[in-house]
Amino acid sequence: MIRDHELEWFRPVSRRYGVTIFLFVWTCWEWFGVGSPFWGTLAGAMGIYAYYRLILNFPPEPPSEG
Repeated sequence: MIRDHELEWFRPVSRRYGVTIFLFVWTCWEWFGVGSPFWGTLAGAMGIYAYYRLILNFPPEPPSEG
C-alpha cells in the first residue's frame, strides 16, 4: 500500500507513469518472455494497483499560497 507520506516522490507525473508502465512491461516479460504466469500475475496486480492509485486517484496538487 502506498502511504500518504510516500506520495511526494510520486508528485511528478512522469514518475507515476514510469512506474506504471514499468510494471506492465514487467508483466508482459514474465508472461511472454520467461513463461512464468505466477510472477506475471503478481506484477500485473501491482501494475493495476499502481494505475488505480497513481493515475486514476492521485490526490490533486495542494493550492499554492501566494
